[in-house]
Amino acid sequence: MGTWGTGIFDNDDAGDVREEFRDLIAAGKSADEATAGLVESYGAADVDLEDHNFWPALAATQHSPGHVGTGVIERAITIIDDPAELERWDPSDARRRRAALKKLRSRLQMKPRSPKRLRARRGVDTALEEGQHLLFDTGTRVLLLRVLGVSTDKGGRYPFVMLLDWDGTEASLEQAHRLPGRLDPGKNRREGERMGMKLIGEPDDPPSLRILANVSDEDTPTSRRTIDDTRPHANWVAGWVPRWSQVDEFLQERGV
Repeated sequence: MGTWGTGIFDNDDAGDVREEFRDLIAAGKSADEATAGLVESYGAADVDLEDHNFWPALAATQHSPGHVGTGVIERAITIIDDPAELERWDPSDARRRRAALKKLRSRLQMKPRSPKRLRARRGVDTALEEGQHLLFDTGTRVLLLRVLGVSTDKGGRYPFVMLLDWDGTEASLEQAHRLPGRLDPGKNRREGERMGMKLIGEPDDPPSLRILANVSDEDTPTSRRTIDDTRPHANWVAGWVPRWSQVDEFLQERGV
């Protein structure tokens, strides 16, 4: 599971819980039915450290539109008040996490609104293909990305990209398919791990992408994402999951 910040939804599970709950309500499930399904799916029947992302995210998701399952808010507040929740964070992150939890606790203590009708979301999609290289203008800088693959789930199709170590010049783009990935500066990264992201469309790819002629080949620096990939000299690639519009903010938080 990827975690890229201290906010309630700054991790993979929390984001998935939010989308899946809303999908279930839109499909006609009650809050209790949707909650039961998610608890079983995520194995979150008990309130322990492994569930400390699940319950606050579910409570925040349910409270906003007024579809609140039995006992969900109480479980979330139990986690918010548990000292172990902050002990799992680095000191600098723990301060920001405390602020996020305090804000959520205040909101959860307010009476939820009357249940709001939720519409089924449109699946996200991408036109990108494995092996492509592209320039992405975030609005504050231009990034060079390599498409490592495209993943599919019930929410749609997502490009998995690696941020390349590019000097920013037009001339070097001719060798984009030979450039290595940018090292992930995170404290807990594996040796040689590169910056990788599964990007969520809104609901499609940004219109400003510039696709280059370069395509990955047998001489392109290799990468791997799972322990089953045993190719020699292949670097690990992180698997963060921001939206396209969040990429610049995400990278700044990571010190990139």
